[in-house]
Parts: sequence; C-alpha cells; structure tokens
Amino acid sequence: QGALQRASKRLAGAIGRARGDEIRIYLEFLGTPLDVTVDRQAADNPAFKGSLRYLFDVPPWSHFRLAVNVHPEGWGWRCQFTRRGDQEWQPPRVELEQLQPWSILDTEVESIYGPFARADTWNFGRDGVYLAKRGPHEAEITLEFDFGLLQRVSVR
Repeated sequence: QGALQRASKRLAGAIGRARGDEIRIYLEFLGTPLDVTVDRQAADNPAFKGSLRYLFDVPPWSHFRLAVNVHPEGWGWRCQFTRRGDQEWQPPRVELEQLQPWSILDTEVESIYGPFARADTWNFGRDGVYLAKRGPHEAEITLEFDFGLLQRVSVR
C-alpha cells in the first residue's frame, strides 16, 4: 500500500502542475484507456460540450473503473470511480460505521442511507456526514471519499 500511496501522490502532483494537457498525465500513469466516449452528460452544458470521458482499469480497485472527463481544451474535470458494470453488486446491510474503505462509492452510500446531513467537496475529495442516534447520544459519522471511493470512516 505504501507504493500505491506514493504513486497516487505523484499522480496528484503531476496533475496539479499540468496546464491544459492533463489527459497525458493520466495516460502516463494509468496506461491505455479501456474506452473513450463523448460525455453525454456534458452535451447540454455549453461550458463542457465536446468533453470526452476516458475509462481506465486501476488494478488495486478491481471492482471499479476510473472515469476521467476531459474538456476539449485539455483540462480534466469530474474524475471519479464508477462500479464495473460486469460484476453483480449487493448493497451492504451494515451500520454506517461498519463500511469498509475501498468497497463503496459516495453515490451508492447516499442511495442506501439517504443524503448526507452535510457534505464538503473539493477537487477530488468529498466528506459526507451523517447524524445517527447511538444509545442516548447522537453520533457524527464522517465518511471520507477520494475520487468518489470510500477511504475512511470515523465516528465522533
């Protein structure tokens, strides 16, 4: 896992330094994409019209694919994991604090447990907070996501 973390930091640093040619960095780190399509979701938005969606396999996360959207001018946007369509998935039947890192997407969490009580979002990350009754107290359960994939769960 240490090598994976170092590679992730190198990738994030390279993307941060790239100006208008970000897909070259993704290709260098991730190799040939499985698929490249026109992003249909962006077609209705003039600011993103003509964007392409690159889909990559990322071996450490074999149940997921990494989707990278690239604007016609070369900069990346909406980079996130998606669940592979060729594998059956059963939603977990566990309490929020029992969710395992690298096992579920933020969109899946919200479809199972409902919308977050509050969420903070930035470039490639998102923290979602749920408030839950645990005995006589209310617990704050924070789920941390990178590229839409669960990284950590903490309870306060």
